[in-house]
Amino acid sequence: MRRRTLLAAGAAAATVPLTGCTSAGHGLEVVCAWGGPELAAFRKVLAGFTARTGHSVRIVVANGNGVDAMLSARLAAGNRPDVAVFSEPSLITRYAKDGHLVVLPDAYVAGLPDYWSSLAGVDGTLYGCWLKIAHKSLFWYRQSELFPSADGNPLLARTPSTWTELVDLVHHWPVPGQAPLAIGAADGWVLTDWFENVLASLNSNDQTGNAYDALVSPHATWDVELVRDALRNLGDLWALPHALPYGGARALLTPFDASVAQVFGEHRAGLLFEGDFVAPIVKGLHPDDEPSYFPFPPVQDRRRPQIVGGDLAVLLRRSGPGLRLMKYLTTRAAATPWVQAGFLVAPYLDNLRIEYPRRLRRLAREINDPRAEIRFDLSDQLTGTLIGDDGKGSWLILSDFFRAVTGGRPIERAVDEAVREFDRATRMLR
Repeated sequence: MRRRTLLAAGAAAATVPLTGCTSAGHGLEVVCAWGGPELAAFRKVLAGFTARTGHSVRIVVANGNGVDAMLSARLAAGNRPDVAVFSEPSLITRYAKDGHLVVLPDAYVAGLPDYWSSLAGVDGTLYGCWLKIAHKSLFWYRQSELFPSADGNPLLARTPSTWTELVDLVHHWPVPGQAPLAIGAADGWVLTDWFENVLASLNSNDQTGNAYDALVSPHATWDVELVRDALRNLGDLWALPHALPYGGARALLTPFDASVAQVFGEHRAGLLFEGDFVAPIVKGLHPDDEPSYFPFPPVQDRRRPQIVGGDLAVLLRRSGPGLRLMKYLTTRAAATPWVQAGFLVAPYLDNLRIEYPRRLRRLAREINDPRAEIRFDLSDQLTGTLIGDDGKGSWLILSDFFRAVTGGRPIERAVDEAVREFDRATRMLR
């Protein structure tokens, strides 16, 4: 999610001090790229740490190009913060290789499933602690609009349970004067999340369980049928006439938070695809709209996808207070503010006993089920020239594909162009 700064207006201040008497005389500095409800919850997490230990903490919000850009500049200038929050496990690999990260004791992830602990380290060496995680395979809508209870005549018999049913619903949207989909395509990560869900669903079968994961490699071949088929399915949906409130060109200028408003608040669109973090945003901005969700439907009779994301803290300066903060971030006390704000937290042993609000219980069970075939956000694992960011990497490729299919270009031609760009980005490394 590079960087999913949700509602950055909530992070207008560059620094957010959390005052406290520090017994050790060491004020910690934490760099993150959060805004809105995420930043508010994180402030409560760190306030709890200060109250318990007496160590003061200052948050530095990395607006604009995000944590990686700010951190690179600060390291080059010899101005190293204590802790940084990454939403891309791929950054851990790079920063650890360059010698910038402090190795953490394995005890800091005691009880954490192997899948999550492996993403927090490199070759068995632990560098990160999970703060919160995200279930990223959901469609959000207004229950009162599609299933009104007053007149007993719902506009839908049920929510779509297959990709074919979703396409048909978008094609024959039942609400007059309203578009079916809101897509904040100005944020390229939204488009990669669509792509990853379709990829993961097509990849789910009993014979080949690693084709999705194989794309993480910097040497991966992208000109494969899995990628082409995923793009075709997306093109068929995105190219439908009147699918978006103002068309594809306007969607490419619409940031994610504005797409939330198109469904909740403005009611210009009916469906919004994204993660569980949509609900806290709606609660903060449009409390009169109660968001409901249904799972991302499976494609071509495959297994429905379960894409996850998350945010990790890494330590860049070794100190007693810094190590204590990292350990604190794995505790139930640190997880509680996240849950109270409506977010999911990493499945540390103590966190499994947290009482989630009703809406989150099912989602937490799904992504914490050891039998679940979950896949981590692909774009957050990519390296090299495919790293997503504004105007480059996988973000740019998917944005160009979106522009092409919503602008009337033949889908197969748009697929060829996108695959060519994906493959070009990795071919030089083979």
